Amino acid sequence: MVSKSMGHNADKKQVVTIGMDVLDCPVCFEPFKPPILQCSVGHFICSSCCNKLNKCPGCSRTSFERCFGMERIVESAVVPCIYAEHGCTNKITYFNKKSHEQACSYEPCFCPDSGCSFSGSMSMLWKHFTTKHMWPSTEFKYYTPFDVRVEPGAHFLRAGDGQLFVMNMVPVEPVGHGVSCYDMLNHVLFIFQLSYFIL
Repeated sequence: MVSKSMGHNADKKQVVTIGMDVLDCPVCFEPFKPPILQCSVGHFICSSCCNKLNKCPGCSRTSFERCFGMERIVESAVVPCIYAEHGCTNKITYFNKKSHEQACSYEPCFCPDSGCSFSGSMSMLWKHFTTKHMWPSTEFKYYTPFDVRVEPGAHFLRAGDGQLFVMNMVPVEPVGHGVSCYDMLNHVLFIFQLSYFIL
């Protein structure tokens, strides 16, 4: 299902149903995005595949021209986010759908407690951590120093943009503590410097 602008009036729209594969490159199967090329017969190909093949995959012709008509179609085809049921209200250009959903803050997250079946958005997960499990947590701003109590176990961090991190502290004798931090949205584990005072 796509919403497509009609005519010269950008506000004139109509919802239509089409097979989404017509908006995909027949070679790499990725969504078409400008620039889109076509051979003299009218077969479409994305610019990346055209540069690699140097010939039409449908008829082997080697002459291509840019197809502005098809570009206009793909630029006006918008789809809902796959996480709409979790609260995302964005309507995304079809060829930007994958990149949006990879970074969408409404992607459902799961509680790391093996005995808990909760799943929800980042904001819902933070509330779940702090009210249901009462786990230690700290809100912070990027590039601004903040204090965290150094104790073994998990500590949850929430950035100003809603991003959640799980910081895990493990005693490492005799030097103090080993610290790892997990980015729950981008699924990245990283290590950062920690300085602390022993009281």
